[in-house]
Amino acid sequence: MTRPTPSSSPPAIAASSQFVDLRVRVELLDVAAKSAAFSGWVTLGIAGLLYAMMQIEKVSSMTTGWLALMIVVSLVRIGASRYWRRLRATSEGATPAFVERWENYHAVLALSCGLAWAALVYFTVVDAERVTLLVGFALTVALVLAGTSQVPSRGADLLFAIPIVIAQIVNVHRLGSLHESLFAIAWIVLVLVLYVTPRLSSTSLREALLARIVHERRAVEQTALFDTAPLGILVVRDARIVVCNEAMRRLLGYDRTSDLIGKDVRVIIPDGEPWKEAMHDRDRALAGLAAPRIVKRLRRDGSTVDLMRNIAALRTSAGETEFIGTYEDVKDRVAIEEGYRHALRMQRLVFEAAGEGIAIVNDGIVEQANQALSDLLGTPIARLTGRPLQTIFEDPHEWTEIEKRFQRLGNLLKIERRVLRSDGRATWANVTGCLVDAPVESDGSAGDAETTTGQRSIWILADLSVQKQKEAENWHHANHDVMTGLPNRRFLQDRLDQALAFARRDGRRVAVLEVDLDGFKSVNDNYGHRFGDAVLEEVARRLSAVVRELDTVGRWGGDEFVLVLKEIESREVVEEMVKRVIARLSDPIVYMGQNLSIGASIGIAMYPDHGEEVEMLMLAADLAMYESKSSGGNTWRFSSPTSLVPRGKYRPSSPAQAPVENS
Repeated sequence: MTRPTPSSSPPAIAASSQFVDLRVRVELLDVAAKSAAFSGWVTLGIAGLLYAMMQIEKVSSMTTGWLALMIVVSLVRIGASRYWRRLRATSEGATPAFVERWENYHAVLALSCGLAWAALVYFTVVDAERVTLLVGFALTVALVLAGTSQVPSRGADLLFAIPIVIAQIVNVHRLGSLHESLFAIAWIVLVLVLYVTPRLSSTSLREALLARIVHERRAVEQTALFDTAPLGILVVRDARIVVCNEAMRRLLGYDRTSDLIGKDVRVIIPDGEPWKEAMHDRDRALAGLAAPRIVKRLRRDGSTVDLMRNIAALRTSAGETEFIGTYEDVKDRVAIEEGYRHALRMQRLVFEAAGEGIAIVNDGIVEQANQALSDLLGTPIARLTGRPLQTIFEDPHEWTEIEKRFQRLGNLLKIERRVLRSDGRATWANVTGCLVDAPVESDGSAGDAETTTGQRSIWILADLSVQKQKEAENWHHANHDVMTGLPNRRFLQDRLDQALAFARRDGRRVAVLEVDLDGFKSVNDNYGHRFGDAVLEEVARRLSAVVRELDTVGRWGGDEFVLVLKEIESREVVEEMVKRVIARLSDPIVYMGQNLSIGASIGIAMYPDHGEEVEMLMLAADLAMYESKSSGGNTWRFSSPTSLVPRGKYRPSSPAQAPVENS
């Protein structure tokens, strides 16, 4: 019967256990078949001997018949044994059902043999025949040992022994003398002993078979693993190769593993690797300090192959030392590692020779910095490493905003920020940040947010100082007068528009002064345009010196200038400013030894008295300036808030059409 496998056992272990159990049962059936054949021949011999003894005593025909039955049973057992051996020789494998069927056959044959012996004892009634049978029964010791000691199950043993024991018990009642009864009891005890002894022998045999089968199975598995292992394996003893697997044979280009076994290990060591180095590796292996390393090994065709070798020393039961080495072909790995090293060298060259500053940052701390970043910040590389990245920005608090933008935009960020140099100056830089590692994701708990903290990132800083300077120059040229450097007409209008916006918001007043130089045309005619340009430059400087910092002075065109006065408290404040302007411009201008006194006509418009838009205020100031010039010049006029009629380019057709307030 097959043994049940515990349901908790893993499938692989259960299958292996069933296989081993089946092998043990088959082996026991093999032994039982051999012992059955042997016991059959022994039975035939005993039956023949008993028959000869009984012929002398002239036994009955019944005894002869039972002896004949014994012979038939013995012949059947011999035939069954031979048939089993033939089946085992021709079949590829035994199934559990096949083994169980033959175990049952063996039990039936054992029962038949036991019943035949019991009948022979029971049905022999003549005393002389009994004595003869008792003598013959002594020979059953050999039969029991030969026929039942190797049976595959306890049931078969019982089927053989129980009938014989019962027959002897019956004979005890038949015998009249105490001596004969004691003699029969002794034989019964002997039969019991003969039953126990074979069982012990059978158990020992089963255990021995089980141990041998498990050992053989493990040996087969180890051999299969050894032969199919992807790593080459060599075992060296006394500098000679004693074991070599198929993978190692293929790595070294040999046709058979036997071509390597028994050879000196130097046959696979090229001349480039001295024997001393190999001995050094051996000594390190003995000390347990050998580390894996790439070695060259000589192939059969004379070429070499790079192999990753791992070596270990093993002490055998005979006291000898064996060195076991595993080898892996690393040709592709060497090529990949060389490519990787080349890529690293190229990256390092790019890192060091890049024109932009590069910083490798981990958890907000600069780990590496290149020379370009050192030049940009004016700080040695040694002082940059280990420094928080946020400290290089003009405003370190911008780092929080940068982290937030990282979260919004992903792992790539491009911004323009001012970075702080070691001399305290700030310069513009184009900052590109890229996360090397993915951001740490939130676990959804309250207050937990996805941040870049603890992540490795790369930052590239490109100097924008030249670009920003050029942009500033272009902006300045587009919004300032080339000669005087003052805001031009467009920029003045923008400044005035901003001043009006703030005035509307804060409820304040704004004054617009249009200044036109008196007699400037004669300066150009009498002294030349160079002298006139010098006069304009000097006027620009004087006007800029007179006004407050929050005010704006611009050149409107030609010899006209415009002043935008913000946050005016009263009309008197404007009048005081106008007086200072006229007084300052009245001072003589000295140029190339010439003294020139020049005056100015000024028109004044107030927000919101004379208009709330830029165009209306400029028109009002222009009309007021025209009126002051018509009054003889070097004076000022406030615009009238009621009679502004635009004519032409902020100019009326005649002075009479522009009523103004007198100064």
